[in-house]
Amino acid sequence: VSSSNLELVLLRMKRERIAKGFSSLVIPLHVAMVALLLFIGQILTIFSTIITSLFTQFDITGSELEGIPGGMGGMNLGIFGGVPIELLGQFVVIVTIILTLANIFAIVAVKGGPMYLAIYYGMFMFTLSGILMIIIPPLVKMAFSFDGVLDSLAGGV
Repeated sequence: VSSSNLELVLLRMKRERIAKGFSSLVIPLHVAMVALLLFIGQILTIFSTIITSLFTQFDITGSELEGIPGGMGGMNLGIFGGVPIELLGQFVVIVTIILTLANIFAIVAVKGGPMYLAIYYGMFMFTLSGILMIIIPPLVKMAFSFDGVLDSLAGGV
């Protein structure tokens, strides 16, 4: 009887060690995934706004781009013109919430134990996601702000 109890204790210790490594790996990966999602969404928003303002300022349509000699018409600049920016912002927020919930439940499933751990990790992960949602878009906007010629052409975007 004592040997089976010892085996159970050793298995629990092994599970706890693996769960600790998993949870310490999920948190930085969550930060990286949410930051990358916000980065890509913000880049699409910036380029879509710039291309749309340039197209309207110079009265360019997609059919006029095809007639450019030298293969310049095949650059697909028109793909940034049709991105619905409001829908993209909603998509980024919803996917961030889904990723956060999935990571919370993954940690709780691996660790086991009471469900109040979900509240603890939820508070932590949602706080990290919120901080990233506050920090990443202005950083991307600063990094991809076009001063000079493009800024005056795009109307100060």
